[in-house]
Amino acid sequence: MEHRLEPAPPEPSPWLASARGLAITAFALFAALLLGVALLQVAAAAGLPIATLGDASTPMTARTFAIAAALSSAALLAVAAGLSLRLRGPTPWRIPRGSAAATVAAAVVVFGLNFAGARIMEALGEPYALAGIFREGGARWPVLASAVLLAPIAEEWFFREILLVRAFAGAPRWLAVAVTSAAFGAMHVEAGALVLVTTLTAMGAVLAWVRLRTGSLGAAIAAHAANNLIVAILMLS
Repeated sequence: MEHRLEPAPPEPSPWLASARGLAITAFALFAALLLGVALLQVAAAAGLPIATLGDASTPMTARTFAIAAALSSAALLAVAAGLSLRLRGPTPWRIPRGSAAATVAAAVVVFGLNFAGARIMEALGEPYALAGIFREGGARWPVLASAVLLAPIAEEWFFREILLVRAFAGAPRWLAVAVTSAAFGAMHVEAGALVLVTTLTAMGAVLAWVRLRTGSLGAAIAAHAANNLIVAILMLS
């Protein structure tokens, strides 16, 4: 009896893959925003001290920021986890041998971008909503943990794994990097304005490069965390 191999399904066209990536990205950002707002409302109803960057009625202290940042990261993690059930694939957490140089280079470039952006913001008088939080006492360590541990893991898994690699699979790489980096920058718009968003968009592009260059999400997380740690130390001092 003759056995014939079934033909492999055709690969989606770059245009179709690009449209799919854009649609998933828009849905993911909207879902994360709605879930983040819902979590903040639940926390406020439970009596937790909550302040958002655009809320002038409640002072943004280290404690209120730490809680809000943790809930925002939880929203990103939840949406990423949900999408990962549909966009299946292995998550390369481990940093492979030979990727240290690229990881360190990405961390250095990202810090350089943030340092230059901070100087430009200062020169132009662009406000930065988080400037004084690290200098406060009390909840300093929860803020540090959120910035150095929770945020890099949540943001890198959401932007550089679920969206960049899986949602835009088959799409032109430049489009995947551009869209996910712009989305990453725009997500931080409440903390600053044009210079901050531009700086973080460029930061997102560098982190996308190290994710694709090394094939490791762990490398992107390490570069992101190293930058946040250095920035936090400078702000604490």
